[in-house]
Amino acid sequence: MLVGLNIRGDLTALTQTVATAFAPGTVLEDLSGQQPNVTVNGSGQVTITVPSNSTSSNNNNARGYVLYAPLAPKPNGTPVVVSDADSGSVYTETTYNQPTGSFAQTNGTQAKRATISGNRVTVSINTTTDGNSAFVMLDNGKPGAWYSGLSNTPEGLTDGYIATSKLAPGSFRLTNFDISKLEDGLHVFKVRVFADTGSRPGVFSDFYYWFDVRRGLGTGWTIDGNLSEFGTQANWWQQRTPSSSSNRLDGIFLSNDDQYLYIGLAGRVDPAEGLINGMSLLIDPAIGSSGGVNNLALLNDDSGPATRLLSNTRLSLPSGFAAKMALSSFRHSVLSTSPESALTGLPTLPKTIGAEAGTWRIDPNKLSAMIGVPSSIAMQPRVSPTGSLTGLEAAIPLRSIFPNGAQNGQAMGFLAYLGTTGEAGSTLLSTDPLRGTLGGRPEPVSWISNQLLPTQSNVQSDPGTVATSLPSYLTYQPMRAVAGANVAIRTTAYDPVTQTQLVGIRNNGSTTLNGPVWVVVTVGAKTNATVVNKQGDTLYGTPKPYCLARKTSLAPKQEATILVKFAGVSGSSPLATYSALFGRGAL
Repeated sequence: MLVGLNIRGDLTALTQTVATAFAPGTVLEDLSGQQPNVTVNGSGQVTITVPSNSTSSNNNNARGYVLYAPLAPKPNGTPVVVSDADSGSVYTETTYNQPTGSFAQTNGTQAKRATISGNRVTVSINTTTDGNSAFVMLDNGKPGAWYSGLSNTPEGLTDGYIATSKLAPGSFRLTNFDISKLEDGLHVFKVRVFADTGSRPGVFSDFYYWFDVRRGLGTGWTIDGNLSEFGTQANWWQQRTPSSSSNRLDGIFLSNDDQYLYIGLAGRVDPAEGLINGMSLLIDPAIGSSGGVNNLALLNDDSGPATRLLSNTRLSLPSGFAAKMALSSFRHSVLSTSPESALTGLPTLPKTIGAEAGTWRIDPNKLSAMIGVPSSIAMQPRVSPTGSLTGLEAAIPLRSIFPNGAQNGQAMGFLAYLGTTGEAGSTLLSTDPLRGTLGGRPEPVSWISNQLLPTQSNVQSDPGTVATSLPSYLTYQPMRAVAGANVAIRTTAYDPVTQTQLVGIRNNGSTTLNGPVWVVVTVGAKTNATVVNKQGDTLYGTPKPYCLARKTSLAPKQEATILVKFAGVSGSSPLATYSALFGRGAL
């Protein structure tokens, strides 16, 4: 770099011819943006002008300098364009306002980012013709084990990057790049374009392309706080009048498919800064089984506001019901893999410290440290009890609820309430002996409203901090996919080259079989085969891989087919057998 300084202080710009170490013909640009480009002559010299560092009213305006460096490639139109690798459609960038506030470095500025829903993309790069090579890095260069970035490159300038193909000077492309393993949320392509400097140090320009991955759960269900997907019939409607119209639980909705339990709590809380309100839901995945707690006053997890909503609560739970899991949201807080986006992402674990929303497993032996469970939580406050069905909406993976599988005929239990985290907002006197055990603040005691679901026969007004025994809970039998009558299954011969086998499911009956259509695969013993394109593993009975053959129903005499893809097959065949299940629900 060539640096020129002017310290005269008398309103005079300085022009000087100076020697450089740059090769003749090298174009230099002033990185301060004050002076035009200059070209190194045959003697290795350039003539530069350094602006005055003074004005008539200021004898040090901090502008008396230039910073010359070799000219780096510049954008040629839009420097980075990303398109879907399959359809070729270009993803459109949308302009967003950056955060504002006293501590916001981006106060009042805007930024662009795109929303990407596909699994493979093509990245096109366009610069001026001095662009000689280009590299692309995803996020920090280490998004996962599946990503193969460069390493040990000269000066580390392209460590973590992936090389692109050069189409022409200033034109580059990274084709068919797989981002299928990226979680929903905010990501970035960092593009680094180098000029041709031969054996000299690299000269480059960086360009950024921000994007939200937005695939959702992949089940057709959108977690956004709009509860219309549950239909209009709640599993239980509220029957008590709230003491505050801004703090209500209007109804509870439950549903499931093959992968997720979906929960809807219509209503709202008052999120005012001076209040400590939130929604909570207790879950007993297997009513009558051991584990969990029956007295919420025993819970004492002080790791964050969401766990405090569940702790120190003077509620004794109904006979036969034990809280083995719990979900809570403090002041309309949300949770997913994309907290920075208005688009709710995939399920994720709650924060270890300071969680404002999340789902936890309750271990009776660890009552001060509940165990986080992945979930996705969104919130749209419901304005009035008669307004559109909105509120808290959540999805919890069924495999997280039933890590060891579910039992046939086993019902789940649910109990929702609206309350506070219990902090008093005061401090203990220095002479108070409780300081030795509680620290500086009184023991929190949660305040509970009468907004319980299901409605409790012994609760009319708000219990507040009074110890209360609850007599009722809501039961839910998870929906199940079922076998169909008059179904024929055919297979083609296994292809050992592609490790695939075609499976056909035919409805030979006279009535339509409700979709989706599932194929359950039983792999032969000792073949070590795995199913590559499985949707998941069955939840009931011995876990077996299953595939989605058809999303819609199967009419009489129709057939649904799927090419089952295997991997790791020992021997000449996976020796697989197949069965079919129909309808929405767990398998």
